[in-house]
Amino acid sequence: MQVPETLPLLMGQGNDETIKAILSNPEDHQENLMRLSRICKVKLTFNTPITVWQSRRKFKNDVTEHIFGGFFKCGVGFCYKFSTTSRHGQYLNMDLVKSYEPVFNPAFKTFEQFKKKFDLFFITEAQIKKLWEETSSQTGQRYTPADFRQIGPAGKKALESFLRQFRGVSNVDPSTYSPRTYAGQSYHMADGYCDGTGMGNFSRDISISHRLGNPLVHYASEYSGTGNGRYGLLVTKNTFLWMEDD
Repeated sequence: MQVPETLPLLMGQGNDETIKAILSNPEDHQENLMRLSRICKVKLTFNTPITVWQSRRKFKNDVTEHIFGGFFKCGVGFCYKFSTTSRHGQYLNMDLVKSYEPVFNPAFKTFEQFKKKFDLFFITEAQIKKLWEETSSQTGQRYTPADFRQIGPAGKKALESFLRQFRGVSNVDPSTYSPRTYAGQSYHMADGYCDGTGMGNFSRDISISHRLGNPLVHYASEYSGTGNGRYGLLVTKNTFLWMEDD
């Protein structure tokens, strides 16, 4: 098994150090799969059909190639994640892996394409332009359509509460915001929250917030009681832009 020939195509997109590490250790396939999955999804091709688990209950039989969202080392050896954000996965027999390659996310071709993903009710055009010129702190690449994620039932509940106070980033009504104090600083916030308990097996606690004067709305999806999860910006009533995990 060799490192993918397409790896150099990821250079110059904020991934140079990762790619150099992979190319300098071409035989350490487990470590290289973990490195590569931190910047993109990875397609594995197998020597023989296998069963791939997508959750603890759902699986696919007779798979000869599959796109994985992540890998990790565990007590039983080397594992693949059920999904990009999952903390669980299944043992992977590396002897069955014939080859692997990065999966390239299609980039937006123009600023206008990118801008169409946003609702100016939740973010200013100047802030959208700033995001267009930046790279994701999570992937090190320019934002792609894959970074825009759907809001689930808990998110919709949080949004319903948030919209009772929020009138738009360009049409703020300060009287609907609540005063807050943190680290000696005073400010005003509009926010909505939903405890994910009872909203489904994979629901998290969702919070949506806007600080008076800010050009954007924050979105947080956290594991209950941990303060860890996924963070980004609310961009429409149905989607948020994924910016980082912790």
